[in-house]
Amino acid sequence: MGQFDLEKYRQEMSSFIGSGDETSVFYEALDFAVAAHDGQMRKSGDPYIIHPCATARILAEEMDVHNCEILAAGLLHDTIEDVEEITPEVIREKFGANVEAIVVGCTKVKHHSGDKQALKKLVHRQLFTGAAVRPEVMVVKLADRMHNLRTLGSMPRYKRQRIAEETLDFYAPLATILGLFTL
Repeated sequence: MGQFDLEKYRQEMSSFIGSGDETSVFYEALDFAVAAHDGQMRKSGDPYIIHPCATARILAEEMDVHNCEILAAGLLHDTIEDVEEITPEVIREKFGANVEAIVVGCTKVKHHSGDKQALKKLVHRQLFTGAAVRPEVMVVKLADRMHNLRTLGSMPRYKRQRIAEETLDFYAPLATILGLFTL
């Protein structure tokens, strides 16, 4: 099981984003995400907060994203789907319309009746619709997928297979189009 050192993470991320006034949205989102995911665990047994923090770090370190609103969205990308009390309106009120649009664009479809193929198409359509409003949605979603791929070990084989196939079919071509070849 992994541990999460919040202060160490803050220090590491400051090397990517600096310390100006524009960084406040990132640090406020970090505190919000820590509180939102408090007590949540990943299937691996790691504290859930490791995932959104890793997503933001991938954005900054590997994808060269230094815009604090995009990094904040990376931290918040799972809050709406994972925490019932957190709505798009809450994200907008606390972090602004730009962050809200990116987070909403990354949020999975919650309820859908139908077969898995129809759900997959709906998820992809939603992702593209979100990206049409805020192209940053794609970059955050790719960073999210990259971290999920790196942590597949605790999942059952059939799920690893499904995620790998979806990555090869959908996310890898998308990364190529965006010029991110190391997915």
